[in-house]
Amino acid sequence: MGLMTMDKSLIGAGLMMVVLNLAVIAPIATGDMMVTAVNEGMSDLYLEGMCADEDCNDLSDDWKLSTEQRDFYGWSITNLEDVNVNGSEPEYETVGPVTYDVTSEREFISHDEENGEMTYREFTTYSCSADT
Repeated sequence: MGLMTMDKSLIGAGLMMVVLNLAVIAPIATGDMMVTAVNEGMSDLYLEGMCADEDCNDLSDDWKLSTEQRDFYGWSITNLEDVNVNGSEPEYETVGPVTYDVTSEREFISHDEENGEMTYREFTTYSCSADT
């Protein structure tokens, strides 16, 4: 096969792939088929682990009250007097980590199955962990 024939074959194959992508693959990937499949697969996913019953009239105990630990850091200016008196550049020292128990308490308000919406109120409290 000559160089000219091979060039034409590669150009033809490239054009065929572009047409295949535009005419077949793109409509499937971005069209209604994909949107419908995602919506059907995700429709009740947000309820998983949240609802105490099938009708979602209340929240599950695990989701109502959850506690996790988070680390927080702060910075202290070690030469504060020098900064205030002489206008020096501040020197910082990292303070931490300080570990807090973060507790989230959720109160169920309503569930709109038609729109796929759950309404709840969340209260978050922070308490310094005994490990800190």
